[in-house]
Amino acid sequence: MDGLTTNGVLVMHPVGFPEEPKQGLWREISVCGDVYALRETRSGPIRGQLVNTRTN
Repeated sequence: MDGLTTNGVLVMHPVGFPEEPKQGLWREISVCGDVYALRETRSGPIRGQLVNTRTN
């Protein structure tokens, strides 16, 4: 079983930290630890695309 909460956990890893930190991409973490791209809207019923290049 897996799912995302309406107010799920959002994670952003800065790029180039600590020398020249820049904003990275925001990701949403599911209840089971899968990593997804952001949804179109935060309250949308359809989850974002699964990101296979990142792990929890």
